[in-house]
Amino acid sequence: MYYTSPESMTLFRALYNNDYGLQDAYVAFQAKVAQSFSANKYVVGYDPINEPMPGWDSLPNFLDLFTPGHFDKMQLAPLYERINAEYQKASKDNIMMFEPGQFPDMIGLGPEAVVWHLGFEKPPGAEIGSANHVLNDHTYCCQLGANVCAATGEPSAADADKCLDLH
Repeated sequence: MYYTSPESMTLFRALYNNDYGLQDAYVAFQAKVAQSFSANKYVVGYDPINEPMPGWDSLPNFLDLFTPGHFDKMQLAPLYERINAEYQKASKDNIMMFEPGQFPDMIGLGPEAVVWHLGFEKPPGAEIGSANHVLNDHTYCCQLGANVCAATGEPSAADADKCLDLH
């Protein structure tokens, strides 16, 4: 529920729009991370934003969010391209593990679910087949319903078949 709070949505909006230079600072931070860890053989890659969410800033933009892939293409891809350029400056071997927006990602559940197309036409700052990119996407069995993970935060073994159908 924190990701959908007004404070979180305002922060994401500021990041994507570079309000107050926030995106510039974030790209500089990612550059420093890559410079610091590129020589570390235990670092497999870099995921700049875990489960990115859009920043809702007006009704027209809010309605665009319901267009599959719009957020990925219009807000994430440009930011990811800037970050990837910094990863590549630090080392041509760096791998970007990039994620699409978490909303909207699918409608429905199980075998009948419809998974929306991503808005990325190619890996950020690269071409199809890039050895320096990994599409990193998540799905969670907890999406099956409000009670699936209510007891412990994780699905129970009794829901294993339902979880498998979801994925």
